[in-house]
Amino acid sequence: MIRILVVGEQTPGNDEVKSITELLDQKGYTFSVASKLDGQTSRMGGGFPDLILAVSDIEHTLAAVESNPYLIDTPVLAVVDDLNSAEKLLGLGAYDLIETPTNQVLLAKRIENCAKTRDLAAQFEGAKKQMREMTMYDSLTDLLTRRYFLSQALRELARALRFGHSYSMIIVEPDHFKQINDEKGSDAGDEVLKHLANICSDMARQIDMVGRLSGSEFVICCAETGSGGARVVADRILAKVEKSVIPTPAGAVEYSVSIGVSQLGPLEMDISPLLQRADSALVDAKARGGDQVGVELLPEED
Repeated sequence: MIRILVVGEQTPGNDEVKSITELLDQKGYTFSVASKLDGQTSRMGGGFPDLILAVSDIEHTLAAVESNPYLIDTPVLAVVDDLNSAEKLLGLGAYDLIETPTNQVLLAKRIENCAKTRDLAAQFEGAKKQMREMTMYDSLTDLLTRRYFLSQALRELARALRFGHSYSMIIVEPDHFKQINDEKGSDAGDEVLKHLANICSDMARQIDMVGRLSGSEFVICCAETGSGGARVVADRILAKVEKSVIPTPAGAVEYSVSIGVSQLGPLEMDISPLLQRADSALVDAKARGGDQVGVELLPEED
């Protein structure tokens, strides 16, 4: 049910305000009446009105709504003596107009339309929020998506370059993941990915960002951290996975991971070479049998 603020003088001779409030009371709407719209009267029971019925001082009411950030999207239904002022009031921001003497059936319909418009707007905002979340978070693991992770990692890179901070990346991938899928099924594979995603999030520091880089690869951006500090995070992930047994519909699964670590070079201005070195370190760790951390340093660090 929408909340309605009636702006108009409550005087014995003001039949319009009386007629409107009787209708609102009859329909069960939550409403209040104020002689003018200001900072105090704009709040109703701790919130703001969903609809304003302006019976008098309409231009001032429209200006007050326009200047109030909490009311700027609130529709104003102007109750006018004649429709000659319609063009002017609509230009000032009125949502709609209704002529006096007020037709209660018509007024009830206008209020109902405002309520439907508000509900549709809320649904639209909810859909937009859901779409934003879908582009930001991976549906399986709840980690950042590759696209959003990279955009945020670039922002962190700019900050690191500006202040001369260290900056590292960690890439983590389950060993023999295809074999797990083939032998246990894709559902079991999904459980492994969700399990590993949770471990990466838990073992990362509060300032680190964790994302899903590809199908079975996860990435951690370690801002203000060199390869030594990133190696500590990687070792924690490795140790946690080694002690894990995951129940799945196809039976318990134990798995290991390979991890690659690298640090931003002194002359690098992009994250691409950093990710490539971390991936090379990951590939090297797998080649050595997996279940270990590989750190690929810059040539001058070897």
